[in-house]
Amino acid sequence: TPCAVQMGRYAIYLLGFGSLNYWLRNGDNLAIGKFLGSHALGVYARAYSLMLLPVGNISSVLGQVMFPALSHLQNDQPRFGRFYLTATRLIALVSFPMMTGMALLAAPFVNVLLGSKWAEVIPILSILSFVGLAQAIIVPAGWVYTALGRTRTQFQIAIVLVIVFITAMVVGFRFGMLGWIYAYAVFTGIGGALHLHIVGQYMNMSLSAILRSVAKIAVMSLLMGAAILGIDTACPVRSNAVHLAVGTTTGILVYLALCVSTRDKTFLELMKYAGVKK
Repeated sequence: TPCAVQMGRYAIYLLGFGSLNYWLRNGDNLAIGKFLGSHALGVYARAYSLMLLPVGNISSVLGQVMFPALSHLQNDQPRFGRFYLTATRLIALVSFPMMTGMALLAAPFVNVLLGSKWAEVIPILSILSFVGLAQAIIVPAGWVYTALGRTRTQFQIAIVLVIVFITAMVVGFRFGMLGWIYAYAVFTGIGGALHLHIVGQYMNMSLSAILRSVAKIAVMSLLMGAAILGIDTACPVRSNAVHLAVGTTTGILVYLALCVSTRDKTFLELMKYAGVKK
């Protein structure tokens, strides 16, 4: 039947995307192990897993709620678009300050959590944390493809990104580990812009409109980061544990103060969902 054929195509393209996405997620590990050695791979894998932990957990929790809701609204474009922006802002509200804080406090974080023997993780984690900011707002794009049945487009974009990914590896590995990290950051930016542009077209929404929706959250996260740096400069401490505790506490208090004082819409929505009165 036509319905069965349509479902079959949906599943095949989704399977194809999943297969390509697997290599996009793991191809760097294979290449690092091959060209830079097992030690470099261990350092990179540990940094990447630490970066991915906040984004992965947040997107997993929200995905259980947001994807069914988006599927239900697929025939109501205005509401679908508003719900998508809400999902993107909610992920950004939590992940942006976490990733900014991790980037700035990578040294005490790694030293306390893993010990000084993992010091090589620190610069890699700092850079990857900023990459995580981009990855955070790309997550809802995947929900849009599957909710609207656009898995063919998702698969086709993955083919393009595999080519970009291979190019990034060829260029980046010429300059060692940090060369690859910066190349990976560029790859993430290109992939993110492409995904957001495409899904935006489905909702009659521009890339700039999507980015503007999280601009205030990005600014608040930067101000929080400036406060953490200010505390570090004014009150330098030797203990990694104290450094991490002071930096984390400063970041949380400053970020919450900014959300409350500016009556940030996304923050108020989150409090509403959590059952907290305004």
